Amino acid sequence: MNNTPERLCKKVFFADARGCYYPFTLYPIGTKLPNKPAVYVYMHVECGDYTPLYIGETGALDTPFLDQRVWRCVNIHFVNAIGVYLEKDKEKRCNIEQDLIRIHQPICNATSR
Repeated sequence: MNNTPERLCKKVFFADARGCYYPFTLYPIGTKLPNKPAVYVYMHVECGDYTPLYIGETGALDTPFLDQRVWRCVNIHFVNAIGVYLEKDKEKRCNIEQDLIRIHQPICNATSR
């Protein structure tokens, strides 16, 4: 079984509490990401099912941004993709991140507290 999701600019949409959908570009774990600010979703992808494991935001995708506890958690739950939504505005990124966490309740966000 191949647990690596297909890339080719695939978009995955996650909704917030207001019903706004955000298009996240899907990348396999290990892909070199651009040096850009974004909201990101670590997820397990299998058979067209997208399970968010951890949702966060960062000012630069190309620098490490997960602590060891979170990284262990996403690996235990078979992380195989990261979804990226580019957003320059820090306040917007934080609002989107918190809203998506509230709606989707990723298991590894609870672990990180």
